[in-house]
Amino acid sequence: MRCEFSSPSAGKRRAELYWHLLLNTRCEEFAEKGCKVYATARRPEAMEDLTHPNITPLKMDITSDEDVAEVVKTVIGQEGYIDILVNNAGSPCSGPVMETPLCVVQKTFDTNVFAAIRVAQAVFPYMATRRSGTIVNVGSITADL
Repeated sequence: MRCEFSSPSAGKRRAELYWHLLLNTRCEEFAEKGCKVYATARRPEAMEDLTHPNITPLKMDITSDEDVAEVVKTVIGQEGYIDILVNNAGSPCSGPVMETPLCVVQKTFDTNVFAAIRVAQAVFPYMATRRSGTIVNVGSITADL
């Protein structure tokens, strides 16, 4: 059985593009205020429009313990600390529950739930040592009416 389901509808695709633009705009806004921003994505081409010199794009698959550990190690190695973590990745999973392959549901939960925990757990020890830091978890839901 292939671990795939339906592709996003046009409405969901528009929402994903809007969300991408919103997040990239936020990265730019933080960078313009003097913050050093490490933006991550599974696909580096998703960050091609992040051109501010205070933004460093890094490739990271949030479902991979190794990728997360490597990115955290890179940021700590370059900056010495992490002030703010924004978990904002998400993946849609829609369709009738009885027809959705379990592997699709598991992949969705790994991206939408476990990945936020995975990244927070990787960053938290550095924040706890400094007794400073903020973790922001962004969630969204998109539905066709």
